[in-house]
Amino acid sequence: MADYPPDLVIRLHVDLPTALIRKPDHRAASLEQKINDVTRLMFPGSPVLELSSADTLESILKQAKIAITTTLQKASPEHRRSAS
Repeated sequence: MADYPPDLVIRLHVDLPTALIRKPDHRAASLEQKINDVTRLMFPGSPVLELSSADTLESILKQAKIAITTTLQKASPEHRRSAS
C-alpha cells in the first residue's frame, strides 16, 4: 500500500457529541481516542480534504464531489485505464 499513495483522502472530522449520538453503545473515552487518532493519520504526498460533520450534509457532499471530480480530471489517461 505504501507504494501506491491515495490520489485523494477525504477526512470527516466528527466532534464528540455527534459521535456519541451516532455510536451510543461506545464509551465516550473510546470515541474521543478514535477522534484524536484520526486527526493524526498522515498521508504523505496525497492531498487531504478536511471536512467537518458540523457542516450541512449538502455542503459536505458538494465539497467531496468537487474534490473527487478534480482528482479524476487530473488523473493521467494511463492511470484511468488501469483503475477500470
